[in-house]
Amino acid sequence: MARSNFVVGGQESSPQSFTAHTASQRCNKNKNTRMYNNGQISIKKLSSIESIKHLWDSLVTDYYQTSEFSLHLEKYNKCFQRYYTLYDRNNLMAGAIVYTLPINLLTFSKKKLTLPMNVIGVAVSVDSSGLIGDSAYYDTLIDHIIKNEKGIILCLNYESKLNQHRLIQLNALPTFIVKHHFVDFNLYLNKMRHPYRRRVIQAMKYFEDVVKTTELCSSFTDEHYTLYLNIMKKSKTQLEVLSKDFFKNLPENFTLTSYYNKKKELIIWHITCEYKDVYSFLFGGINYEKRDEYHAYYNNLIGIIKEGIVKGYKTINLGQTAEVPKMRLGGERISKKMFIYHRNSLVRFILKVFKKQLEHKGNSETLKVFKNEYTICSSGTTGRDHRVAACNDC
Repeated sequence: MARSNFVVGGQESSPQSFTAHTASQRCNKNKNTRMYNNGQISIKKLSSIESIKHLWDSLVTDYYQTSEFSLHLEKYNKCFQRYYTLYDRNNLMAGAIVYTLPINLLTFSKKKLTLPMNVIGVAVSVDSSGLIGDSAYYDTLIDHIIKNEKGIILCLNYESKLNQHRLIQLNALPTFIVKHHFVDFNLYLNKMRHPYRRRVIQAMKYFEDVVKTTELCSSFTDEHYTLYLNIMKKSKTQLEVLSKDFFKNLPENFTLTSYYNKKKELIIWHITCEYKDVYSFLFGGINYEKRDEYHAYYNNLIGIIKEGIVKGYKTINLGQTAEVPKMRLGGERISKKMFIYHRNSLVRFILKVFKKQLEHKGNSETLKVFKNEYTICSSGTTGRDHRVAACNDC
């Protein structure tokens, strides 16, 4: 193995004199940064994204990975966030977001075992990956992280298998994307096959007398927050419970949509994000006592899709969970992966033994939602010969 130089606070120590003890001493002098240097590749650890936000944003693929959203999370969902940045010849090529949170190790089973974990991911329950930049550098970056982070390490929502034999790679929750070329919502309905269109039209009848409001998230109220907590209490895949201030202080590219009945009771709400060419669902809240009366959950999803189409977005991200209703509305299933790791070989062996209890049980169902003359596949292309909405093999 090549000898490595370590740089802390801009000062390099020779490999011969470097020890873990001196590393700890020097890192204590500047807790915000630590750098690993091996030839032309260097990896730096930061406690905030602020100092490199413009460089960082040049590598991201969605809004939840951006420095703006990361800074929002640093302020309103503090969980010891840190950022690893990989440089090749002094050019930032890749990065990773890491945070610490108690998580139920058996999320996808009926049991509960909550343990503190170091998570490579966005510090909020979205489908974004915590890895950014050139994927050719991911193995090097992850190798560094698992050598430097202690305890259980969980990496969420990456799409391609990593070339690391020590990692226990698992199926994560898939995400559901509506990719389309519909010019309006009526065309979306007309291109649906009859059973799916009928279900949508019937559901919308229950919302005929419902009043919709659209506001900035600064209008988020205690009533909205109570409905969010309702979902958190029932969620089987909950990672964290966010504060009211998190929602109320979201940036202006987020929109709060609320639905009220004639009695001005809040039935359901959702928050969406607009970024580049993608319209994304973030979070919602529901009054479970009114859910079935108004077919509220299904109508909420219909509303998100309609908003996206009306605003001209050709990619609408419905997020993870609730696979069947999202697929019935034309959502394509996009597979996601995760890995779990512990440096102790005995712990890794135990985790491997219980691998099936740790991962999401994949649903292989495919639904032909749209008519043959306008079908959508997972590649995002359209045409007569493509298979069906939500297919993953075309």
